[in-house]
Amino acid sequence: MPAPRQIIVSTHFDDSALSLALVLQAAGPLATVVTVCGGPPPDGVPVSEWDAGCGFESGPGAARSRAAEDREACAVTGASSHPLDHPDTPYAAMPPPATLRAEIGPLLLPGGVLWLPAGIGNRDHAHVRDALLPIALCLAEERVRIYVDLPYAGTLALPGAHEERLTDAAFTRKLEAVRRHASQMTELQRTWPDMLERNGPLSRERTFGQVALTASATWPTELG
Repeated sequence: MPAPRQIIVSTHFDDSALSLALVLQAAGPLATVVTVCGGPPPDGVPVSEWDAGCGFESGPGAARSRAAEDREACAVTGASSHPLDHPDTPYAAMPPPATLRAEIGPLLLPGGVLWLPAGIGNRDHAHVRDALLPIALCLAEERVRIYVDLPYAGTLALPGAHEERLTDAAFTRKLEAVRRHASQMTELQRTWPDMLERNGPLSRERTFGQVALTASATWPTELG
């Protein structure tokens, strides 16, 4: 029986590389990274504070650069990059849940495994998780997994999570992919200065099974 495809829903371009390297490395070309906020904002909209801090003069320019970075990051493991055409939230509201279900649902056929962000520490991630709950709860248990958002929840105690600490080789390969998202590294490291260190928040990855979705509404969308 062939291995199932892994459909990894990444709210932003860097989320899968930051949070789910072990799955990406194991799945290789069987992984598809679906980035929800993968489209450019309209021309003429003022650049967001985050994008300006990353050195961009426009939102469309940032989106184009990040899409290219994502393709490079996915190439490290052989995964496919599949951005959706929704701008990031400084420029527009998150897409309606029905829209996300219509876009992502068909990618699961036949037999794909759906990976959802836990939504811990980031409201946009929680929106994506909640939007796709109706799909996740209709799938067989073995076809749904939830990944803990890194670096947001790197030090948060999460009882019941399956935890794996990356080996030296896996961590080195993870950083190879993470560093492809170069435009965001400086801003991320302002908040998590130890992010790329061997014992930093990216050094272990945690996941939950489908049953954890019943408790997902209690997970914090803001930390600190």
